Formats: sequence, C-alpha cells, structure tokens
Amino acid sequence: MKKNRDIPFYKNVEAFLIMIFMLVLPWITKLKVIKLDDVSSKYFQNTEGYIVDVFLYCKSIIVITMAVLIIVMIVGENIFPDNVLKNTPVRYKGNIKFLICVLVYIVMTIISAAFSKYTAVVKSGSPSGFESAYVLISYMVIFVGGMNYFCYESVCKCLKNMICILMSITIILNCVEFFYKPLLEIPFVKIFISSKEYRYIADTLQVTQFTDMTSLTFYNPNYYGGFCLLLLPFSLVFFLRAKGMLHNVIYGILSSGMIFSILCARSSASFYLMIMEIIVIATTYFIKVIKSENTLWKYFKIPVLLISTAIILFIVNIFTYEKIYDVSKNIIKNTSYSVDDNKDIFLLSDIEIEENKLNLISDSHTLTIEVKDNNLSFYDENGQVIQAIENDGNIHLNAETFDMISVSVNSYKQLVVDAGYKDAFIFYISDGRFYGVGQDGAMIDNVSITNRKGQQFYSLFTGRGYMWVNTIPLLKNTFICGHGAGTFSFYFPQNDYVGLANTHGSSRFVIDKPHNMYLQTAVEEGCIALAAVVILIILVVINYTKSISAINASLLHNNNYLGEIAAASIVSIIAFAIYSLFNDSMVTVNPIFWLLLGINISSVYGINLQGGTIC
Repeated sequence: MKKNRDIPFYKNVEAFLIMIFMLVLPWITKLKVIKLDDVSSKYFQNTEGYIVDVFLYCKSIIVITMAVLIIVMIVGENIFPDNVLKNTPVRYKGNIKFLICVLVYIVMTIISAAFSKYTAVVKSGSPSGFESAYVLISYMVIFVGGMNYFCYESVCKCLKNMICILMSITIILNCVEFFYKPLLEIPFVKIFISSKEYRYIADTLQVTQFTDMTSLTFYNPNYYGGFCLLLLPFSLVFFLRAKGMLHNVIYGILSSGMIFSILCARSSASFYLMIMEIIVIATTYFIKVIKSENTLWKYFKIPVLLISTAIILFIVNIFTYEKIYDVSKNIIKNTSYSVDDNKDIFLLSDIEIEENKLNLISDSHTLTIEVKDNNLSFYDENGQVIQAIENDGNIHLNAETFDMISVSVNSYKQLVVDAGYKDAFIFYISDGRFYGVGQDGAMIDNVSITNRKGQQFYSLFTGRGYMWVNTIPLLKNTFICGHGAGTFSFYFPQNDYVGLANTHGSSRFVIDKPHNMYLQTAVEEGCIALAAVVILIILVVINYTKSISAINASLLHNNNYLGEIAAASIVSIIAFAIYSLFNDSMVTVNPIFWLLLGINISSVYGINLQGGTIC
C-alpha cells in the first residue's frame, strides 16, 4: 500500500468533501413553502395546495448535489491524472458484487419511475419525505463515494476527527433541546431558517407533536434515534482504543453523551438497539483490547463508562424533576393507543354504507342509522327501532347496548358519530344518502377495506402492524418493478375508518409510509430492488467477517484508524439495518447509513491491502 504521503492530493480533497457533507447534512434546515401537484395536494396539503417544509426539501437538494459532485470526482480522477490508481476498492474485482447490487437497484428505480402513473411525485418525492427517484439514486452514488475514498489511514484519521465533531454537535444541540426548548422554537433559529417573505410562518412554528422527545432537525424523534445509533459505536470503539487520560475522558464523554441522546429521542427501537450495540462492542472488541493492553484499566473501561453514565443520568433526573425517569418509563413501556384501555367504547369490527343507511357493526351488535326526508332513524341488528333523545344538539340512544354512542350534526352539515374512540367518525349526508370523508374532503362511497386478515397484528410496535399487514398484499403487483418513488400513499388502502380507529383511536390519518424501509422499497422500487438492497447489506457483513482476522490484527496496533472505522461501522450498519425494519427511509439520516456502508467496504479493503492479501 502507498504511504500516506504518496496518496494523490486529490484523493484527500475528495474524501474531505464527502466528510463535510456528512458533517453538515443533518443540520440543513430551511423553511420552504411548496406548491403541490394535484394528486399530492389531496393527501398532503396544509392549505390551498401548498405545504410548509422545514427539514426535508433542502436536505434532498444537498444529497443530489453531493451525488453529482461524487460522479464528477470519480470521472475526473479516471480521466485527468497521468497515473490512474489501480489499487482502489471500486476497481478491485472482489468488490464487483457490491457494484452489481447498486446497478440493479438503480436500474429498477429508473424502470419503476418510467412506468409510474405519478411522474410528478416520482421526480419530486412524497411531500412527507422528498425521497425522489433522484434522491434514491443519489444514495447509491454516495455509497460508491464512501467505498472509493476511505481505504487510507490518513483519510480515516481525518474521518475519526470529523465523526467526533459530529457527535459533539449532536450532544450539544440535544442538551439545548432537552434542557431548554426545541430548536425551532428559539427566536434566532426561526430568523435563521426563514426568509423575510416567510418570517410570519416561522414565528408560528411550535413542536407540539413530540412532547418530551428530542428530534432536533431530523423531522421525527425516531429518525433522530436512528442517527444516534449510527454514531454511538464509533464513540464506544474510540473510547476502548483511547490511550492516555485526556483521550479516555473525551471519548468517555462522547459515549455518555450519545447514550443520553438516544434516551432523549424516546424511541424504543433505538433504545433496545443501543443496548445491543453496547453488548456487541463490549463482548467482542473488549476482548481484542484486553489482548493489546497491559494495564488494569482495560478491565474497568466499560463498567466505569456505564456507571458514570448512570450517575450523570441520575443527577440530571433529580434536577429535571424526574424527566429522565419519565422518558425511560415511556421507552420501556412503548405505550400506544389501545381500545382495551377504554371500556366506554362501542368496539367496531366494520362500518358499511348502503346509500341512505349507515351500519356500525360490532362482533355482537349492529346499529343502523337511516336518513329519510332529512330525518335520522336508528335500528338494532333485529330491525327494532331505537328511541333517540336529543340534548344540546347531541343525540343519545335509549338502549343499553348503544348507550356509549352519541350522534350530532356539525356546522358543515356533516354527521358526527362518537363511539367512544379518541376521535369521532364523520360522514356526509347528501341527496338523502351517506358518504365517507376521503382525502381533501372528497365524498367517498366506502370507508372499509375488503380484506381484514391479520387484525391480531394491527397493534404491534405502536400500530406498525396495521401498516405492515395492509402493505404486504400490495407486493403482488410490484414483484418486478414498483410504483415509483414517493407513491406509497396512493396505493395503500386509505379511508379505513375501523382499522385506523382500532389501531390509533382515530380515522383521520393518511398512511404515507409503511414504517419499514424494506416494505417501502418493495412497493415503490419493486421486489427486485429490495432484493438488491438486502443482498448488498448481507454481502457487506460477509465481507467484514471474511476479513475479521486481518481487522483484529490491525486493531492490536496503535493508531490504526482503518481498524477502528471498520469495527465501529459494521456495528452501526447491522443496528441500522435492524432499525429499518421499524422505520422508513428518510433523507435526514439514510444518506449517512449508505455512506457508512461504503466506508466499511473501503476500510476493510485498506486493511487487507496493508496486510498484503490484496495484490
């Protein structure tokens, strides 16, 4: 392998640009008012066909820009240098399998986009994610960029410092949001992220949806938790490898800070995967450190770190009036809405609309509401009339079986049926018949889905089971290619009043994501693209395990940055791959995952090149 001083200067520059991208991307925040196309406006508009975005749109532009820059750099370094480097990870024939997976994914993404019925959305991405076909292809380019430039000790040394800066920024901002207030509610931040034209919108920004949860600039606490998962293994590995008191203290603080940050995200998936990361690193890498050190301190590093972190959290808990305790309790319980928690509920199994009749069906009883000549009548499952009593505009039924149901007509002349759920059900009454309320207030004939198999799984993982069960049937139409980037919400069976209410307590939801990156890929890019992604991740893990002896040997030497990056990134990759079973791909964090996936291949290649196993 070439000595560091013999590495072409342009290689260092190109790697440094990618590291700057990694450092800056998470914090890109700009208030943007976006005009939606006609289809998207039915599902996502805030008002009059527009939406307000703060975290996603500008990040997607940065991701695409970085991908274009990487393409230019790779093409340039293979055209202009007098001596083109032959020993690089992307040229190594043993790594061609990774590039084949990337190529398959890109081709299937393009094919899915070309045959999509929603061209505008495919080009811009869903307004709830802005992951367009261009962004998805950019992920693969960023992966190749990570794979191409990080096989050198000097580059990985710089990467280590950059990751430490990124962790420091994360911990500081996390503390601001935890101890003070959400970033978007700080006055000078509102001014910074908005132009004068939209300053009045920025002034109204409030983070009310995620009370006592930290999300920073990641759109959602779950994605912030995933981002912290990607960083934690690096702080732990750096800590275990630290020499001298100062470095031990610095990396110990970073490790404690990242653990604290994951707790503040209050994401159960991130919390349990954090425990997995700590156990894996403590049991595998710790053994390697014991072999390489001759001090007693090596036996106490992990225990001291965990005890110190626990003490800090205990002190913080006292001064924040048990806020840490409340956060931890909510993480472990992972509480979500449950119909079983409410006894005063008419538990529905279905709702049927039959022109002028509305049937509210439970397992044992059916309430029929009939409209005739603008008058409402009520019947039980046997056709017996139920007497109704009106009081202050609310109609109550004089029957013990249905005494938890109340009916009213709102100011929009809509029928409001309160069956005891968090939100009432709303129906139109027009021309003497009932209609449901669909996207953008559309009048719809049906508020139920045909197939209700798998209802017992609906409540799994805070309601994710509902999305998964109803997404899987969509895959029969995407076996080869998908429906196109960002189109999931147009194919998912929306307007399922009962399914949504029994899962979330309300029917007023648009399911815009399956909360599973793999199902998301299968629906939007197709099952072949999904296979390419899964195989790529598996191949990276296999590639690491095949070189484990060389990696372990490199870790026994001081200042081996390639070994540190390889050891930490593989844990990050595996944890995030599992995390992605419970969360969608998102432009706020997934670019970092794909970059680290490529960096892992590159660092392993560099270690093997040092050891002479690659000629």
